[in-house]
Amino acid sequence: MTDNLTPENQEVFEGIIVARATTIEQIAEPFTRGKDTPLVATLTISSFDEDQLANILPSTGASFLMVDFHAEGITIEKLFRIREKVDYPFALIGLVEANSNKESVIKDAGLEKVYNIPFTPAIVHTMKRELPAVIKNTQAN
Repeated sequence: MTDNLTPENQEVFEGIIVARATTIEQIAEPFTRGKDTPLVATLTISSFDEDQLANILPSTGASFLMVDFHAEGITIEKLFRIREKVDYPFALIGLVEANSNKESVIKDAGLEKVYNIPFTPAIVHTMKRELPAVIKNTQAN
């Protein structure tokens, strides 16, 4: 018996991405339904609204919330307040520009995972490989 799942029966995790337009352009294509990916961006938003996201997450059943920390209005504190308001587990994934002044702070903030932007094919491949287990672990706890 094999551990590999074929694309037809691969588990898919859907999520919400909040990011600047340039980041959304980079991430939307590789995480589109039908692209043989375990991660699908069901909703991409370019403006951050804490209350709106706290309402949208449960209604969509999103498995993850991925945020670009260079988008206006996003803070660690606001993300954790959203987590407190929402009554089910979802993974918090951070996106941060490499070598920016935010990188070390975000990496130590307690998110499930943090990735550098702009995306490269290697980063996208790593995300597709790592995030399903991270999301499953978040849902189990």
